[in-house]
Amino acid sequence: MTEMELPRTFVERVLRDLGTTEGEALCRALDGEACVSIRVNPAKAEGLRGEQPARVSEVLPMLTAAGRVPWCADGFLLAGRPSFTFDSDFHAGAYYVQEAASQFVGCLLQGVPTSGARILDLCAAPGGKTTLYASLVGRGGLVVANEIDRRRASVLADNVRKWGTGNVVVTTCEPHAVCDCEAWFDVVAVDAPCSGEGMFRKDPAARGEWSENNVRQCAARQDDILREAWRALRPGGTLIYDTNGITRHPSRTDINIYTIDATAESARLGQAKLFNTMILGGYLKVCPVVKLENVMIGLKKSLPERAWKMLPENEKAINHGAEIIRKVR
Repeated sequence: MTEMELPRTFVERVLRDLGTTEGEALCRALDGEACVSIRVNPAKAEGLRGEQPARVSEVLPMLTAAGRVPWCADGFLLAGRPSFTFDSDFHAGAYYVQEAASQFVGCLLQGVPTSGARILDLCAAPGGKTTLYASLVGRGGLVVANEIDRRRASVLADNVRKWGTGNVVVTTCEPHAVCDCEAWFDVVAVDAPCSGEGMFRKDPAARGEWSENNVRQCAARQDDILREAWRALRPGGTLIYDTNGITRHPSRTDINIYTIDATAESARLGQAKLFNTMILGGYLKVCPVVKLENVMIGLKKSLPERAWKMLPENEKAINHGAEIIRKVR
């Protein structure tokens, strides 16, 4: 282990691939403290969508919000980590404890007609993105949430039940079985099993479980899952996939493929916390669903005044993301 207590082989590989400056910046980010964030249920915690953080404690008394998640109208950053176990609103499904980065998936679907859509969440447990999709598609839509691990599927089903939208079906099928519904889904989301580097900040056990062999196994497994996912997606539909582990681009010609090296760039610039903002800039370059000036207005409204000094850095990150995204095909 290094002094940062990250896996030695992982650190060596990062330093080798990214160089000393970028590699050390990435390791510092992974060794930092994770913030706590939630996404409120618009059907149960009414009146909070788009509101200022101070309003959260009025509706959800056990929570104190310190800021908003800029890319999610229902997302809030908390001032600390409360005892969720003792909060009746948590058990009633009034909100979901979800990392801010995971909430970005809703932003990716802003240019996609989601009301009444059919969405397949292929690797769904524990249900953070599933419940987000359920709120997006509304009563006229359908979310099929698949989780092959029955223990994890039980947790998924419980979270779906608490969310209470009534438009989610939970399955425990092999990917090839659920994807036999060929060309049927408007959106297919693949948050495939990965090697877990993103958990280093939250779970010390993830550091001990990491290995290069596990990385290779996960990459192969992701490749198999992705091959099945294509079959379920209708022509012109939207595939959401974390490119971690991608080794070959798909052969389909009815989609556009883009890549953005946000991880390396944010580390190189010493702005690891602006990783998602950089991705947002790349996305808005490809799909300009909102103007930059309106993004900055929204950020200023959502952030506490003490954080306004970071607005210029956020704007730079958005512009830089637009510059570095590139079309693969």
